[in-house]
Formats: sequence, C-alpha cells, structure tokens
Amino acid sequence: MIDANILVIDDDDDILLSARLFLKQHFNQVLTCKSPREINVLLSKNEVDIILLDMNYQKGASDGREGLYWLEHILSIDKDYVVILMTAFGNVELAVQAIKKGATDFILKPWENEKLFATLSAATKLRQSNKKVKKLEKIHTSMQSDMARQFENIIGTDESVQFTDAREDKPGRFEMADGGTIFLDEIGNLSLPLQAKLLSVLQNRTVTRLGESKERKIDIRLISATNMPLNEMVAKSTFRQDLLFRINTVELILPPLRERGNDIVLLANHFLQTFCSKYHKTIKNINAKAQQVLLNYSWPGNVRELQHVLERAVIMTDGTEISESDLQLSPQKFGSQAVLQTDMPLDEMEKMMVNKAIEKHKGNISRAAAELGLTRAALYRRIEKFGL
Repeated sequence: MIDANILVIDDDDDILLSARLFLKQHFNQVLTCKSPREINVLLSKNEVDIILLDMNYQKGASDGREGLYWLEHILSIDKDYVVILMTAFGNVELAVQAIKKGATDFILKPWENEKLFATLSAATKLRQSNKKVKKLEKIHTSMQSDMARQFENIIGTDESVQFTDAREDKPGRFEMADGGTIFLDEIGNLSLPLQAKLLSVLQNRTVTRLGESKERKIDIRLISATNMPLNEMVAKSTFRQDLLFRINTVELILPPLRERGNDIVLLANHFLQTFCSKYHKTIKNINAKAQQVLLNYSWPGNVRELQHVLERAVIMTDGTEISESDLQLSPQKFGSQAVLQTDMPLDEMEKMMVNKAIEKHKGNISRAAAELGLTRAALYRRIEKFGL
C-alpha cells in the first residue's frame, strides 16, 4: 500500500467507479468527484497528493480547454500539487500544452491498469520530493551574527534563563526538521561555545526543548554552507576541528559566479520572476544586450550581488523587459573580463590576473583571493600551477 491520497475528477460515473476500485488496492485513500467546481472544497477538507483530472466536461467537448483551465486553477492554490490529466482524445499538441502549463503527466482513457499504476507511483515519488524541498526551504536557517545569538532557540538547548521570551515548551528548528534536512547557512560565524552545542547535538542525535530537561531524539540530514576558510580557522583555533570532521563528510566547492557562465542567466531569470512577483510587476524578460552585460561582469559579490542587481532593476524599470541601462553595473568591475577579449591564451591571462592581484596586495593571499573571487586554497593551487 502506497502512502498517498488520490483525487479523481471525471464526469463519467463508470470512470470514477473503475478508478476507485483499482486504485484503492494500491493507495492510502481515493477520493472521487464528478465536477471540478468541487475542487476548492475537496482540497480544503482533505490532504491530497495526486490529482487525476479529466480534460473535458461539457457534452461534445474534446478540445481540453476546461482541463487546462482547472489545471491552472489547482496550481494557483498550491504549485506543488501533482496533476495528471486524462482524456479520451489523443492529441500530441494538447499533451505538450498541458505539460507546459504544469501538468506532471498525460494519460489516455481507457487506460491500462499497469500503466496507470506506474504513472501514479512515479507521481507519488515526485510529490514526496516536493514535500522534502518545501520542508528544507521552510527550515532554512542562517548562522549570521544576529541569528547566532539565538542559536539555543534554533537547536532547542536548555538555556531558557538567557532568554526572556523562552518561557514556552516549544520545539527548536532541529526538532522541526526531524526526518528531513536542515540547512545551516554561514556556519563559519558560530562562536566556539555555540560550535560545542552544535557538535553535541550532531553526536548525540538529541535535542532538549527550551524550558524542559527531557531529551528528544532527532534524525536529520545536515547541509551547511560558508564562504569562510574553515581549515584555516581550525589552524587558528577559531573553529573546532571535531565539528569540521562531523560536518565535512561530503564537501562541495562552488566556484565564483563569474566562472559559472551558464548559471548567471539562469539565476538572473529566477530572480526576475521572484521580484516581479514580490513587487507586482509585469516584466517579460532580460533582453539580449543586458544578458551579455551580465555575462561580462566580474561579480565580486557573487550571487548576492546578482540578486541585488535584479531586485533594483525590477523596482526601477517601467518597461516590459530589463535592458542594459536598468542593470546599473559599475564600469570598473568589467576590467578583469575585458582582458578575455584579447588574443592571449587563457592560461596566460589567468596567470597575469593572479600575479597582478598578488602584487597589488603585496603578497597578502587572503586579499588577493578575495579580489579574484577565489578561496585561499584555490588561489594557492593556481600559484603552484603557474610557479609564482
């Protein structure tokens, strides 16, 4: 039995009966209704994972317009609903249109039970994945200085005497993330005492709520991020080595944004949609010239700077697209990219840039690395590579 709730919407009683008899053998709960106008009530009263939605309801209709309308309506309620459209009229163009509007899949009636089960099983996995991502977004936690002062609230340690608002027996974010994933951003900003508390939680797999002494077991996956050199901090005794070992099972090093050309436009479009929604603006796209400017810029502030630039552009523009002038990027920050337009071999250009940065900062590796948008380790690798 698969732990998922299915809602089937079709105006044909025989289809509803057939679906209910077959699906209830395999899924936790099967709901059926004849009219899509009942969707709002059903979704508000029931926890639904997957919706099987017919595409035609009016007598003689075969163009699928009703199904597309109700598909958009469902996704406007919750974009994470998994909707599978059904129709007795096979049409490739209609199927493509449905997928573009957000449908997960498209099946023909009458269906083969094996195919229907396989489609719904795959859809269930997608729904579960969406739930995990949503939980991760909800419990995203930053370790920046203001949040670090409230770290006991986050992990739920019994330090209620330090906090005037800690009179309630309530779960911390680690307990909220039980069975899922918690993301700790800027973990390098944690003080040594708070690092010790985090290490204790990770080693013992238990937390204690504020205001009580009972230990509660947790099962979490931890993802942490920082732009600080943790290995150097360990050497300087500002970051615990045992904590680094605990959190460093798998390490992913993300290059500076300017070295990830394919990501720049993708991220810019993502931020465009986000801020258009936030500020209720209708901006269709970033035009070609503006995209080229984004690609040529050196992005010393990485993704945060790109996010800020797009937010400002969305606020300031009155047009239907983002143009070069809307970006308002500093001309001084195009210098390192301008070199790339010469005929010099790539390795020679890189060597020249590295050498210039080191000379400018009189051998200070940290400052040179910061100017180049590299970690100290990455800069050391380049120094060794070029024999500098």
